[in-house]
Amino acid sequence: MLRLWKGLFCALLLADLSAADEVESSRHRFDAKAPDWMENVVNIEVPAIKFEHGRARHYTEYCSGTLLKSSATLPTRFVVSAWHCVEYYQDLSRDLKVQFPHSRSTHRSAYTARVIDSGGSISRDWALLELSNGPSTAQLEGLSLLAIDTSKPATAAGFAMALPNGRQRLSFDNSCQANGETEWVRCTTSKGASGGPIVQTHESMPGIVGVISQGDSQALTISFPSARLPQRWTTTFSAQLL
Repeated sequence: MLRLWKGLFCALLLADLSAADEVESSRHRFDAKAPDWMENVVNIEVPAIKFEHGRARHYTEYCSGTLLKSSATLPTRFVVSAWHCVEYYQDLSRDLKVQFPHSRSTHRSAYTARVIDSGGSISRDWALLELSNGPSTAQLEGLSLLAIDTSKPATAAGFAMALPNGRQRLSFDNSCQANGETEWVRCTTSKGASGGPIVQTHESMPGIVGVISQGDSQALTISFPSARLPQRWTTTFSAQLL
């Protein structure tokens, strides 16, 4: 019986390791050869509260986001992420923490942020955060919002919790193919990458075409399209291609 249990344990362990290897091998990790636009991808820590059986459970929600390219009329910096990341952010006395782990010009360890707008549901899974004192445009330019070109590949990026040092070292999959407006196939993301960008390059300009919402940790990722954001934000943060 002991041998049987040992056999079952080893089988489960190997299955877990195989799944981890699959997740690891399907993505790239940020390094010196990574595109410059990835400096604008942030990791976010959200102090959350869930009420379960009449009791409050405090925990931290880990997500990703992207610094948006600001217009001349908006000196404050903004980050786009996913609504489900801030769904349980209820204690407004506690700030959201935003970090730029790969910025070469921003030496500050972390910024604080507040939620200023969101889609309000998983079907409109987007949120806009305002940084209290964001990096200057000379330090980080940010990314514009672009429309999806379904004929082109895209890159999904985020800080995946499943990977070693995944909260500090960006992972990305640059083989994503559009299957309609919201689904991306051959596109691996996992928990922690929510809120991160789906990026395409149009006329040599990289831009956000979607916000990562869900994924199966293997080959399917679902995003909220940038083109579906409210006009008040697409007008402000979009390139002319949107």
